[in-house]
Order: sequence, then structure tokens, then C-alpha cells
Amino acid sequence: DLTSNVNTSASYCELCGYGYVTIVISNPYEGADMINMTVVEDLGSSGLVYDNSAPNSIQYRLNGIPTAGPAPTGAGSVLTLNLGGLTHDWAQENNINDLEITFAVRRPRPTA
Repeated sequence: DLTSNVNTSASYCELCGYGYVTIVISNPYEGADMINMTVVEDLGSSGLVYDNSAPNSIQYRLNGIPTAGPAPTGAGSVLTLNLGGLTHDWAQENNINDLEITFAVRRPRPTA
């Protein structure tokens, strides 16, 4: 199990439309495979939500190589990325040292 704590106190972005967030997961250990992974990203405190209508709304890179991957599940500010098939199939032929996930976000319009 891997748990990470993100410090966004030094991050700020004001969006007029959509923007992109990138998560980078690095594995510096030989013999420790990055397979059967699930990534959960909670954007709640940022006020942003996933924007599947933006161009290239989700992109994956394994060791810097663009790779097709699954669409996120969940809604609103909590995204779940079930990467089991993606990382397992790729790991059969390559060692995964870096996984980058870039996804589109937007700030919801205020409700009146």
C-alpha cells in the first residue's frame, strides 16, 4: 500500500476555463513492481472538478511513453483511476519506474 500526502499550500491556480493537473508516481526500487494500482485523487479542498469535456481530458505516460489508459470513475472532485490492467500488462515487458497521469480540471460555476 502506498499513501501520499499532497502539500498544496504553495499551489494556486485561477481558472477561466479548464486546466490540467499532473500526478507523478516514481518507483526507485528494483524488484518492486508497480502493478494492480488504484489512484484516488480528491480535489475537494481545491474547489476543482474533473473536466471530461476538455481536449485530452486524461493522459497517461509510463516511463515517459504516452500510453492509453482507463477513464476515471467517480464524480465531481473525487477521481478513482483503476490502473490494474494498464500497469500489469505494461509491466510484463518493461520495468515501470515512472507513471504520470495528467487530467483536465475546471472550477464549477456557482449555483444561484
